[in-house]
Amino acid sequence: MRGPSPEELLLETARLAYHFHWPLDTILDLEHPDRRLFLAEASALAVQEGIHAIPGSHELGPEG
Repeated sequence: MRGPSPEELLLETARLAYHFHWPLDTILDLEHPDRRLFLAEASALAVQEGIHAIPGSHELGPEG
């Protein structure tokens, strides 16, 4: 599995910071697959709460 591009990393970091209010160092310390799992959970929570899906969440796939 390849790591995220700098643009993808920025978007992933922004989404996690927005939804979970985590500090930057906590988010950047996550391994890429773990970040993807938390992004998927954030999307699921947003849907359950009636919030629009996280922009770009359709890009989340097993290959990441």
